[in-house]
Amino acid sequence: MNSNLQQRANLEIMADGIEDVLAANRIVAKVIGGTVSHRLIKFDLTTSASTDQLRPLAGAIATRLSAGEVRIYKDAGAISLEIPVPEPRLMRITQLMEEVGSVPPQTAILGKDDRGMPLLLRIGGHVLIAGDTGSGKTALLRTMAASLAYYNRDLHFVIVDPKIRSLKVLSRFPNADFFECASDAWRYAANQIAQTVVVVDEISDCGGIPDGLFNISNLYIIASTQKPETVDHRKFKTCIVGRIEKHPATKKLADRGDMLLCYGSEKIQFQSAWLGATELKKIVAEVWQ
Repeated sequence: MNSNLQQRANLEIMADGIEDVLAANRIVAKVIGGTVSHRLIKFDLTTSASTDQLRPLAGAIATRLSAGEVRIYKDAGAISLEIPVPEPRLMRITQLMEEVGSVPPQTAILGKDDRGMPLLLRIGGHVLIAGDTGSGKTALLRTMAASLAYYNRDLHFVIVDPKIRSLKVLSRFPNADFFECASDAWRYAANQIAQTVVVVDEISDCGGIPDGLFNISNLYIIASTQKPETVDHRKFKTCIVGRIEKHPATKKLADRGDMLLCYGSEKIQFQSAWLGATELKKIVAEVWQ
């Protein structure tokens, strides 16, 4: 049996298990669909029962499915049940690029949403990525910069990494300049004529970003921080949030690139794509051609 047929068979067995547990507790329900992403398996239910009636059965369902946990919630009037994928697969940026094909100008690849659909972001303003250590914010920073460099050969990049710990690899791109000294980077960026993306790992390590840079029309800042409370969010058009222990709203997020895209009133949960050494080497080689 091929992998797709095997996965479908496994999902049908799980759906039957969910229905059996609910029926044993006198709840009539039927699994009518769902989605599979790198991070989650989601089942959609039709039932007259409320989430308050269903949630006490989450433990029994988890036991039946041999799942670590089960989350039951209501979304747009429908009831859904989620379980985490036991061993999430790496979503490599190069594979996602092949799937997406071409993208609009100044657009970065982020990853895939919980429906398994590619998620892109057009950089039309400044972007803030916030999260604790281990949340995946720096990895996402690299992924966004690499995808922008690949699809936009005319974009210039100013890479700012005072501790030289995570973004130095981006200096391999022909259209990128790397700075250890933040003040030198700010002066250099302010004098660029071409469309320029300033990539900053941990704003606090740089002593903050000068206000004047936010007002330069051809300059776009993509920055990460562990301390979002110290940053003026009004300067950033888009915020991407990973797990932050002090913020209850993010506790449902796992580590390793489980993110929430906040764009205006819209919020989209997604798994960020991975840029490893092999992927970086391939992308850099193609950009240099």
